[in-house]
Parts: sequence; structure tokens; C-alpha cells
Amino acid sequence: MFGVAHSGASIGAKPGNRKPFGCFNRPYGEWTCLEIVSCLSAGPLSYTVEMCTLNVPAKGFVVPLIERDEIIGELRDRFDRVAESGGHIVLVCGEAGIGKSSVIDAFLSGLAPAVPRAIGLCDPLHTPRPLGPVRDLCHGLFGTGLNDNDEARFFEGFIGRAGALRAPAVLVIEDLHWADQRSLDWLNYIGRRISQLPILLIGSFRDDEVEAAHPLRTALGGIPAARKSQLFLPPLSIEAI
Repeated sequence: MFGVAHSGASIGAKPGNRKPFGCFNRPYGEWTCLEIVSCLSAGPLSYTVEMCTLNVPAKGFVVPLIERDEIIGELRDRFDRVAESGGHIVLVCGEAGIGKSSVIDAFLSGLAPAVPRAIGLCDPLHTPRPLGPVRDLCHGLFGTGLNDNDEARFFEGFIGRAGALRAPAVLVIEDLHWADQRSLDWLNYIGRRISQLPILLIGSFRDDEVEAAHPLRTALGGIPAARKSQLFLPPLSIEAI
């Protein structure tokens, strides 16, 4: 997958500088990259490139996020408080492509391997799966043993099983702006009782797609203010780009 500069674009190189331009997304091993070799003039289309390689020595290498340490730190702080203070909901919001999933992934990767975790996905379907992300969470956290045809298992049953966890867990629901109504009912139900649970529930959504009348706002409105917080991801600064 090669990056292509287009008219009006700036790729941040100065004449004579060598600067990485793009690379294939591989977790470890040898990365194949395009590198800017020289800048022939000040125009945006006048860069020459050549192939180069980067050797990443170990599996699990993580490219550090820029200007997101504070937000990741807030997630860690919230998780550390769950054992003493009870569960909490953190909403990570920002426009599409701003890096919400990357921040959440970075937080999860920093947790001890033994920490229970599960991820549920909301999908942009014409006919959404009822309780789709909740089913994902239950399968990831509890495995088998839930009757998918009995919705009470995802409400009262979830409270019982989650309350019996021996260690705090992290649950993630991605793209809440696409959540079906029954999943939003679940979010409201769990949110009103999350103080009883050893759970940090992280939800992501595009705040520019969730207007005041959006069903997500209604669901969140019923959750006690002390049990929820919102983290807004701002765009990166000019220096970080």
C-alpha cells in the first residue's frame, strides 16, 4: 500500500532531508517502507522516493501514539480506581478517523495479560443485530453458557455474572453512534447499576454524529453523573503531523 502525494498536500520534507513517508502495516519482522530521498524543489509533487526496510526485532512492537498519553493515562487511572470505588463508564469521543480505536487499543495493550477484557462492535447495518455488541461482550467475557434467545440473561444475568468476577474487567463498545435501541437500553440499565460491578466500560462514538436528540444521548442521560465521564480527542497539533 503506497502513499501518494496529491496537489496541495504537504509531506513535511525539506530539500536534502530523508524522512519516512509510509510503511506496510506489519506487527513485527521486516517492514517495507517508502522513504523520501530528496526534494527536487518546493513543489508538493517533486519528491523522489526509494524502497527501504526497517527491522522490528520483536513481536508486540507498538508504534507510540503522539499527543495521546494524557488520555491513555486517564483511562488507566479510571481502571485503577474500579477495585475500590466500583465500576465506571468512560466515553471516548471525537470525529471519524481521529484515533479513538487506537487510543483504546493502546490502553488495552498496557494492561496486565490476566486482566479480563472483551470488545463489542456496533455495525452500520440497515437492520442492526439486537443486542449485537452486548452479545459480543458476553461471549468474550464469559464464553459459552448464555442462552441467546433469553434477553434476561443479558440484563439480570449479566449483573449476576459480572458481579461475581474476582478481578476488575475492561469492556469496550466501539461506535456507539451505530448502536441498536436494545443495546442502548442495556447501556442505560448497566450504567445505573455499574457501581455494583468491578467493570470499566469504555464506549467510543463520533460526537459530530450524535446530536442532542440522538438515542445515545437519551441512554446516557439516565446514568448517574458520578459514574460516567467523557474524554474528547482533539486533532493533533501541527507539530505532531
